[in-house]
Amino acid sequence: MGASWRVGLALGMAAIGMALAKWLHIPGGAIIGAMILTAIARLLNAPLDEPPSWLRTVARIVLGLTIGATVTTETIQSVARALLPV
Repeated sequence: MGASWRVGLALGMAAIGMALAKWLHIPGGAIIGAMILTAIARLLNAPLDEPPSWLRTVARIVLGLTIGATVTTETIQSVARALLPV
């Protein structure tokens, strides 16, 4: 069976966390919910494994694509205005 079931368990926990956070209308629910529930499971010693490197790479590509595809001139102007206060 190997470690693949532990990766599957981690993905399942992330999916449940995402769904729960979206249902609760938590801002950034997909990422926040997946992260929180997976972290809680890990801290409770659930037998989770990190995803393989190819899956992490795919996730980063999808995240970058999602962020990049939503950039507008207004987004850039907002970031530029926020730089000085930061």
